[in-house]
Amino acid sequence: MMRLARVTGALLSVVLLVAMLATAAGYILLGTEFGQSFVRNRAETALASFVGPAYQIELGSQSYALRPDGTLAVQWSNVALAPKDAPGTRTEIEHFAVAVRLLPLISGGLQFGQFEISGARLDLNSLLPDKPSTQTDNSKNISALEGDVKAASEVVTELPTATFLARTIQGTIENIERHLAVLQSFRFSRVVFSDISITGIPGLANQQSGLHVASAELLRNDEGFLQLDTQIDFGVLPIRLTGNAEFSDIDGRLTRLALNSGKLNLVEIAPPAPETDREDERAFGSDATLEVELAAARDTDDPVLTSDLRLKIGAGAVQLGLNHTRVEEGEIHLRYRSNEEKIVFLPSPFRFRDVSFVADGVLQAAAVGGALSFDRLDFDLHAKNIRSKVGSSAEQQAEVELNGMFDPVEKKLELRRGEVRTDGGTLSAGGSMAYATPDALTHFEFTTDRLTAQALRAFWPFNVAGKARRWVLGHLGNDGVATSGRIAIHARHDRLGSAFGKMGNPTDQELQIDLSVANADLITVGDLPRLYHVNGTLTTRGSETAIRVSDAMVQDMDAVVLADSSVVLSKPVLGNRRDQLIDLDLNLAGSVPQLLQIANARPIQALRSLDILPEKASGTATVQASINLRVGSEIPAADQLLGWQVKANLTDAAPGSPIEGRTFSQVNGTLDIVPERLTGNLKTRMDGSPAQLGLRIPIQKDVAEARNITVDLLVEAGQAGNVVPGLEAIVTGPFNVKTQMSDKPTRVSVDLTGATVNIPAIAWRKGKGIAATLELETVSADNTTRLENMRLTGAGFSASGKAVLDGNGLQSAELTGLSLNPDDDVSLTARRSDSGYSLVITGKSFDARPILQDIKAGIGQKGGSDRKSLSLNIEANIDRVGGFNGQRLSNFAMNYQSRRGALTALSISGVADKGQIAGDLSRRDGVDVISLSSGNAGSLLGFSGFYSHMRGGGALIELSGTNDQGYVGKITMRDFTLVDEPRLERIVGTTPVEGQASLAHAIGKDLRTSQAFFDQAYAEIVFSSGTLRVANGIVRGPVFGSSFDGILYDSQGQISISGSFMPAYGLNRVFGALPLVGQVLGNGNEGGLLGITYRLSGAFTKPTLTVNPISLIAPGIFRQIFAY
Repeated sequence: MMRLARVTGALLSVVLLVAMLATAAGYILLGTEFGQSFVRNRAETALASFVGPAYQIELGSQSYALRPDGTLAVQWSNVALAPKDAPGTRTEIEHFAVAVRLLPLISGGLQFGQFEISGARLDLNSLLPDKPSTQTDNSKNISALEGDVKAASEVVTELPTATFLARTIQGTIENIERHLAVLQSFRFSRVVFSDISITGIPGLANQQSGLHVASAELLRNDEGFLQLDTQIDFGVLPIRLTGNAEFSDIDGRLTRLALNSGKLNLVEIAPPAPETDREDERAFGSDATLEVELAAARDTDDPVLTSDLRLKIGAGAVQLGLNHTRVEEGEIHLRYRSNEEKIVFLPSPFRFRDVSFVADGVLQAAAVGGALSFDRLDFDLHAKNIRSKVGSSAEQQAEVELNGMFDPVEKKLELRRGEVRTDGGTLSAGGSMAYATPDALTHFEFTTDRLTAQALRAFWPFNVAGKARRWVLGHLGNDGVATSGRIAIHARHDRLGSAFGKMGNPTDQELQIDLSVANADLITVGDLPRLYHVNGTLTTRGSETAIRVSDAMVQDMDAVVLADSSVVLSKPVLGNRRDQLIDLDLNLAGSVPQLLQIANARPIQALRSLDILPEKASGTATVQASINLRVGSEIPAADQLLGWQVKANLTDAAPGSPIEGRTFSQVNGTLDIVPERLTGNLKTRMDGSPAQLGLRIPIQKDVAEARNITVDLLVEAGQAGNVVPGLEAIVTGPFNVKTQMSDKPTRVSVDLTGATVNIPAIAWRKGKGIAATLELETVSADNTTRLENMRLTGAGFSASGKAVLDGNGLQSAELTGLSLNPDDDVSLTARRSDSGYSLVITGKSFDARPILQDIKAGIGQKGGSDRKSLSLNIEANIDRVGGFNGQRLSNFAMNYQSRRGALTALSISGVADKGQIAGDLSRRDGVDVISLSSGNAGSLLGFSGFYSHMRGGGALIELSGTNDQGYVGKITMRDFTLVDEPRLERIVGTTPVEGQASLAHAIGKDLRTSQAFFDQAYAEIVFSSGTLRVANGIVRGPVFGSSFDGILYDSQGQISISGSFMPAYGLNRVFGALPLVGQVLGNGNEGGLLGITYRLSGAFTKPTLTVNPISLIAPGIFRQIFAY
């Protein structure tokens, strides 16, 4: 028990002694001015060694704190760092602290267990020296724990002179190694950084959002290894960096370093725009993942440090400006050895959408003048086994080789040799880029030798001329080959951004492309057909690209050939420069149906306002089509078409469908079509007749322009009905028509000189060769055509007025100043009825001779008159009506009705030489009753032209019957005189014809015939089937008398009348009146003792008189033996 007490007391004494010593040491270090200065110096040495020799350090106020874990912390606030060569530039550190280990204090030593920095802003430029660096011998720093300490940063060894590449890489590695060695040499068990902002990162445009270390913790484990766990914010991208480092136990050098970032989601810092967004032009965007691995190692007995950097890329979209693609996976593997002047690009596989390859190469010091240039780098890069399915399902293979030099001091890049070798040809490149001064030049030239279109599509990089690449992929097929080609870039350094950057606009000298293409296939625009067997060129000057086609075929249109055509792509001067201007010029030749299909395709649609079906057309043509488009994401498809023009030269063409209601064939000439209008000058056959057409037709409804069509038409014989329905019944023979159609009424001028005009309704006829012109205006609507402002002029005739036509011919007409003969002055109104026309004629005077002549010519004929097929209703009221033989009717009024040429109703009245005329046809009890009376029958007959030798006399004709069954009636006349009747002279004249007898000769006295008066005439009439018969006819006078019967006229227009002519009729007829004796001697009540038989036969208008002289001596009944 006593022993236990002694041991316990001894231990307590030791503990008390240790505590006293520690307290004393702590007091000396922390409570005395010497100790505080010693701790400050040691902390400054540690901090200076960590931040590097380029900074001088100034610690602020010092304080102490005993932390919950039992450690004693020495803290400084307002710590200042300043570059030694620029002490005026200060960096503030809000908080710097070290944790002091208590046990080493007992032996009088000072060791820091923890190192803390927070709230600092550091400049990375101090970690990237641009001069030959110094290497710290960190093993010396261990002696700092035992007395006179020299900072690790003060003990250096000179490195041999190195290239820029070696200085940059090696300086970076040395700084990392120095920082880790400082932490190792001071034996910190834990190093903590928080809220540290790092600026001066090379190449970072926005330094305000640079690198921010939220937290970083470095631990040393029991084996002496350092382990790192860091949370860094790079802009908005959070990065967790983990790793470890090992050091040599012999010399304290770094022997192994491994750092890993984990997978970084690039979408958090640079999200891409949707691939469909053609306006977003952000420099970079991706939603792929990126993982960074850095590994460095050296053997204990080998000073050479080997470093490997791996960048691993995961799947995701990639955007560079306006260009988009997708990466599936990729890796960049770089290796650097500290004893070599090169970086090796180890085989690195990449796989993009439709493209995969493996890249390798080397970046090394350049050989100049037999020695290495310390500031020039050669590069030799390769991409092998490139496989592409871009633009085709068939895989294409290629290799790429790039060889050149980079001089960062002179700021110059030189491409000595660049070559793309594909299955379908080779692309070679060379040139240089200098950027030391604004006027430094960049010049590259690319040439190709028989590069196939398929290879061009497959291996065109997605980020080079993206708009042109999209156009090629969308419009150029896999067929064809670029037989030769050249691409040249020549620009000043200060022009590169303006020429080739965002919305770049290169000049003609800065960008030039020349390609010759053979047997290619090309998709144009809209629904226009595809082209194949295309031969031509592609030329780019500045921002304008012209694709010119010398000849090509059109898909599915073997009858069409394309030649001398072009597509020009350019950027607009005004408005959104992202828009694309497309000017398309096509020259085509071939069949009209196929050319019309092309003209009607989007975006031209030249036939959209024309009622033409391409498949019904015929003929051949050559066509020039120009289309101007402005394409952009903000331009609706309906507004992309700026303009278009089509010029066509037609040969023996036909639209196949009516245009404006007219048919056209054998069309030859030119047509110009623009969005606003169609113009043309054509020779054609319109409605079967030769015509010359001048066209100017608005197409767009909103164009304030009048339609103007001129037609010079020669209507050949028999074609009049094709021009105006029903006109063939009026006009025969050729005539010329000049028409001017517009939005106003159509103006028509007709030259009828060479034609015959026949108007049966009014029995008017114009003969061929008689000059005549008809001018009028037409307005068509609702299947009718109105003829307005009509004016007919000719030799001896004229008319003016208006009319309406429809599909059945003349519908109505109103004519004023109608003068078909020299003395005419009437007006006419015509209306078509069910089967004919209703005419109203009024006026002062009218020459009826043509009508009367037509009636005479048609008497008895079944089909001779054109009126036979007409139904007419005529109402006439005319002051004077002229007829034959100088006779006129005054106060003439008529109502006339006929049906299909048959008279159905008639009412006439007038005065003929003071003799009243009255006529009437009416229907009573189903029978037509006709009555015609005249107070001057001689004047009426002279007027009609039927008979001109009668003067005076009253006449009454009464008939009844029907048109089918015939008419029966009688005619009575009184008190009339025959004047100078030649046929009467032949029968009774005093100068007989040789070989013939006469009444005058028989009775032995002269009988005057120059004025033969008759007091009465009578005959029974039968009219049937076009034949007029008379019976029991008798003419009585004081001197002469005659009995007659027979056919006055038949359906052939013939007359056959026979009768007996008797002198001294008053006395002579007494014998006929005697019972029994009269029947024998006088041949009936109206016969006589003496008489002569005669016969009238032949044409009604000119009959032949035949007299039988034997009948003169045969009394009474015996004359019938000799009658005709």
